[in-house]
Amino acid sequence: MRTFVAIDFDDVIKRRLNVLQERLRRRLPDLRWVDTDRMHLTLKFLGEIGEQQALSTSTALSELAVNLQPFDISVEELGTFGTGKVLWVGVRDIDGHLAQCHAKCEELLFPLGFENENRPFRPHLTLARNRSPKHAAKIREAIERESKFTAGTQHVSSLTFYQSTLTKRGPIYAVLSRHRFSEIE
Repeated sequence: MRTFVAIDFDDVIKRRLNVLQERLRRRLPDLRWVDTDRMHLTLKFLGEIGEQQALSTSTALSELAVNLQPFDISVEELGTFGTGKVLWVGVRDIDGHLAQCHAKCEELLFPLGFENENRPFRPHLTLARNRSPKHAAKIREAIERESKFTAGTQHVSSLTFYQSTLTKRGPIYAVLSRHRFSEIE
């Protein structure tokens, strides 16, 4: 099964991202848009794993969650990767807790056979994918017009372990387990 660990977003953030996508879609109709209902912040992509490794991963994520406190992140600012291949909205780590969460996730999953990511952690939500370099200038212009965009603050109090099944109509996500953080008493 193909899997990943993610942070989910509430409906308010998703609605604001949907409104943004609708504005952008009018200017950039040729891009392949991500369904906002499926949007999440990937902490760690695990790839293909078996059932036993999935059970071990879920146990490790429970251990991770018990050692984390809830925190806030802000969803704001548009950008691209490459020459406009991926249009994204940024996720700002308000107080450094997101980076700590990511680092602890890497640390706990490494002994289970998951290599640490070589690239720096760049938290973002993918809005759309672009298959043609000819759209790069239009994408840059759209980003400039939306330079003040913010979807607001998301309170993060859990992680979700997902299975992803790829289909012609896009990925289908199934929750394998959810892991709530410790609450301050």
